[in-house]
Parts: sequence; C-alpha cells; structure tokens
Amino acid sequence: MTTQTDGDAKPVVRGRGQALTKKRLDTLEREAKTTATSGDAGAATERLIPDGAQPRMYACVRKGGAIVFQLRYRVGTGRGAPIKVFKLGTYGEITLDQARTLARAKLGEMATGADPAKTRDASRHRVRPTLGALADAYFAGPGDALAPTTRLVWTNAYKNHLAPRFSTTALRDITTGDVRKLHKAFVSQPRTGNQLLTILTVFWKYATVELKMTEVGLNPATDVKRYRIPARTRYASRHEYRRFGLTLERARLGRRRDGARWGLSPSSIAATEMILLAGWRKTEVFTLRWAQIDWANHKALKITTKTGLQDRILGATVMALLKRQPRLDGNPFIFSGEKPGTSLQGIDSAWKGILTDARIRGFTLHDSRHSFVTEGVNLKHSVYAMELIVGHANAFQYAHPDILLYQVANDTSAHITGYLAGRRVQ
Repeated sequence: MTTQTDGDAKPVVRGRGQALTKKRLDTLEREAKTTATSGDAGAATERLIPDGAQPRMYACVRKGGAIVFQLRYRVGTGRGAPIKVFKLGTYGEITLDQARTLARAKLGEMATGADPAKTRDASRHRVRPTLGALADAYFAGPGDALAPTTRLVWTNAYKNHLAPRFSTTALRDITTGDVRKLHKAFVSQPRTGNQLLTILTVFWKYATVELKMTEVGLNPATDVKRYRIPARTRYASRHEYRRFGLTLERARLGRRRDGARWGLSPSSIAATEMILLAGWRKTEVFTLRWAQIDWANHKALKITTKTGLQDRILGATVMALLKRQPRLDGNPFIFSGEKPGTSLQGIDSAWKGILTDARIRGFTLHDSRHSFVTEGVNLKHSVYAMELIVGHANAFQYAHPDILLYQVANDTSAHITGYLAGRRVQ
C-alpha cells in the first residue's frame, strides 16, 4: 500500500507489512542516489518504509540516499493525536538489528508513560554547566573555607587566566588540548601554569563528587604534563644583604644607582624591608593591621596565614620599622595602598627594580623567607624557634641544607679532634 499527502512536502509511505532486510536497504540506498544524480524533480523528498518485523519503526529514505531509522508514534488517543518522530540512528552508523533493539527499548519506556522525543528535546535544551558557573559555586561553597591567602591566590589565578578563556564554555566542551595550550603559555611561569591545572582538577572533583554533575565530562587537566620545578635553595649572602640595604637607602632618597629619579612609594619600600627582616610571606605583610600589633609584648596577633590564624614574635628592628610608618585616617592597614582605606596590593614591579639596582639575580621575595630561617639557624637558634617566628610547620625545608650540614659536621669533627688530641673542649 502506498500513501502520499501534501505533494512532495511530506514523506511517502510505501510497502506495509514487509520486513526490512539489509539487501533491501542497500537497494533503496542505491535507487535514491541514482534518482538524486538524475535530477528527477518529481521524486519525493523522503520515503517512509515501515519495518514489518518491528511495529512503529520506519526506514526514512532521503533524496540524497541517506537512510534514517525512525520510531513514529502518536501522543494521546485517536487519529487526531499528533505524531512524534524519534530518530534511532542512520543506516551505516548502526545496523538494522541495532535499530530494532533500540526501538523496542524506547517502546518499553513509552509503556511506562515516558515520551522518548520529549526526553530528547529536554536534553538538547538543558543548560549545560559552564566553568564560570562552577567556579562561582565552588568559591561560594568549599572554596570559602580555604586559607585566606590560598583563596586570594586561587581567585586571582581564575579571574586572570582561566575565566578569560573558559568562563562561558560548557564544562564538557573544554578539552585536554585546550588546557594543554593554556598551560604551554606559562612556560616562563611554571608555578602559575601548574597551579591552573590544580585549580581545574579541584573544580572537576567538586562537580563530580560533591554536586554529582553528569554533564562535565572527564577532567581535561589529567593528561597535561606538569612543569618540573626544582626545589628552592636560594638564600641571600651577607654581601647581598648589604646590597639590598644600600638599594633601599637610595630608594628612600628617590634615586637609583645611576642617579636617575626613582618613584617607589614609601609603603612599598617599608614592606620590602619588613619581608627581609621578618621572614614573612608578602601577603601577610601587606594585610597587617595596626590593631594586630601588641607593642608591649613585641607580637603581631592573629596573623592570617595559609594554615590559619597565628601570633608572631617580632624583633626590635621590625617593631621600630612599624613605629616609623605613618597612620592614615580611615586606613586600618600599616602598609597602605594607592586607594584610601586599602592595603598594599603588590610590589612585583618595585621588587624587580630593587633587584636591578642591587645587581642581584635569581632572588625572589619568597627567598627572603628561606634566607631568614637559614640566618637564624646559623646563629645557633633552633629550627623549632624559627618555625614559630616565621609561622611554618616545617622551617627546616627553608634552612639551606648544605650550610646546616657543614655546620653540624664541622662542629662535631672539631670536638672529636679535640678529644683525640687530648684538648679540653668547651
């Protein structure tokens, strides 16, 4: 039986009751391609061939030769109920048997009241989560419990590097290639590049484990090889400390070594000096408030650190430095920023200028922390005491190992030499 409605605009239904076979499908495909090549204008745009072996399943033969398996069914009762079409797959991509199996599965869903086409359409139009939405959820949730300095660093890394590239991109659409390309751009900043991989990994774990998201795909950072970063062992020699001192004196006078004018802010100069004298992290110095200083007991109270709030003992020279700083009305911070009421935000450019003027290479602000601990241990102070002063769980990693091991070996050997020689060793 053959049925046609509305001319060529709607598909023609042919051959009811006959089961489809692979041979028949191949023949239909060849005929459609031949008709398309001949340019027969009277040919139907589509032909529907029902499968006699599977109710409601059709092979839709399109004018170009493609054959698409479809499931056609009415929603509601009566002949006036609308007909819906669910695509099972294209012949060649799936086999006839696979199409029949899928058709039976969808009919089974319909028996329970489901509508396959409606479910498919809802899936297509569902808003897929983006990296921006996930980042907002993370920083408002578990990210809010991060140590303040870590949260600040991660937030800035996301806003400056990940958000411009991926904030509006669906999570499933972010590929390993995309992340590898971004990571490669930080070859000169390997720590930042590796940090971005860590942030993405944490985001994906939060999405899949905590939020139970299913539309995120695999973590695109998993197969990106991280940069190998050697352990920091740089520390300042006493000669380099003297160079820093001379440079800071010139900076306070507003003149470089070559006599050129130098416009570093007083806050930047003072903060740099405190980092050198106290061994603190730069963010701990920048956010230090007047209300946190216990002048009588030489302490800074409730310092916000990576591991929580800590009290720190301060040396006399550091206390004197703090007393010299001007107190600005309405500003609670000791080292003030450019805007009223704000703290110093960063001294990276100032630090580069200081290194250039002092003629010191390969030294970071964080290396000042290493240098402080090493110098303290060289003066016979215990590593435990240095841990308390700089606020680190394991300050031994900051003390230069070669210096410490030489000191221990030299002292021990000297004592044993004295014993062997019969000398009294104090």
